[in-house]
Amino acid sequence: MPFFLIGDEEPDDPIMHDAGLDGFGLFCAAGAFCMHHLTEGFVPSYYIANWQGGRKAAAKLVKLGIWGRVDGGYHFVEWKQRSKEQVLAAREAARLRQQRARNKSRDDEGDSDVTA
Repeated sequence: MPFFLIGDEEPDDPIMHDAGLDGFGLFCAAGAFCMHHLTEGFVPSYYIANWQGGRKAAAKLVKLGIWGRVDGGYHFVEWKQRSKEQVLAAREAARLRQQRARNKSRDDEGDSDVTA
């Protein structure tokens, strides 16, 4: 499961203060959405519309230059997260690691000789 990471200084950024708590909250929620769906910073309009005050908060983020408007929604101007390719590669590496561990565990169980 990928995480949307923000720096501990982000809440103190004057631009985020200008966005307000609603803008900052939408920024964080939309970032988590993007990581969950691996959209690489694209936020669909329907996602924004599902939040009370979402369109107004999104407009603030666009006005402040945090987001840009694109066909079908918005995008983070500075997407500083792992790419879809990186997340998928990490998932595959984890799957292979787990498979090797399971195989080793099975092999170790088969190697134990019980003598009576």
